[in-house]
Amino acid sequence: MIEKDQSKNQIKKLNEEYHDREAEYYDDIHLHITEDVEVLQRAFENIDYQNKKILDIGTGTGFIPINLKTNSEFSCLDISKEMLKRLVAKTKNDRYKKINVIKGDAESLPISNESIDIVTFSSALHHLPNPEKCLEESYRVLKSGGFLFIFHEPNLNPNYFLVQYLRFLIKKTYNKQENRESKIKKLAKRVFSDLEMSEEDALRKMEECNKEANIQNGFDPFNLVDEKLFDVKKIQTYSPIHHFLDKLLIIIFPKCGELFYIIAKKLNNDQTCKQQ
Repeated sequence: MIEKDQSKNQIKKLNEEYHDREAEYYDDIHLHITEDVEVLQRAFENIDYQNKKILDIGTGTGFIPINLKTNSEFSCLDISKEMLKRLVAKTKNDRYKKINVIKGDAESLPISNESIDIVTFSSALHHLPNPEKCLEESYRVLKSGGFLFIFHEPNLNPNYFLVQYLRFLIKKTYNKQENRESKIKKLAKRVFSDLEMSEEDALRKMEECNKEANIQNGFDPFNLVDEKLFDVKKIQTYSPIHHFLDKLLIIIFPKCGELFYIIAKKLNNDQTCKQQ
């Protein structure tokens, strides 16, 4: 048990160190920061998120609090102090944003029981060695009837070979990021500037670090949230390409998008007892 805990702590330390290093360039490296805004805002049409207390877990540079138009108060938690500094810098001139930053562990939230209206994640769960524990913690801090929102996670629900092949063809013929590889090489060299690497070596190093930091390969969205604790309101798979052909694929095969989001509502104590 001790060895298992030590391994989990090492994983968390690795995530903290790498994301501290990457923070300054994170928004440019991870394109979902800009490309998923419309998907996020459309998803939140299903949630009353005005005048609420929102906890954003694994907030990074603040994708969710920055892109939601709301007067709600955000508590933004991350294991990386440099990511939190980046978030503060990006929002310091926005007097309409109410943001408190917390450096902490997503699997042991420094938050009181039943004090939060909405818990959100964006591209965070797959970095955790124990995502189930984090979801239990989310349940603990949510008020009865509060919402859980999980966004931009890899979809491991079984995909048909035909869908994979068609998506490969779409990516090959439609690439609006023609210079992306060159751009990422330059960014990788900056991320590891203290190591004096070539662009190619820095890119390989960054890919290795990302692989180590992405602890989970993904999730089956249709079996991720405990339905004894939450009423799952919506599960939506989608594609990061945002090309009409890929959108058509998801209409035909609704479970086969590369990414997914989930909206779930915390059951109150009476409902939980009935479920059990």
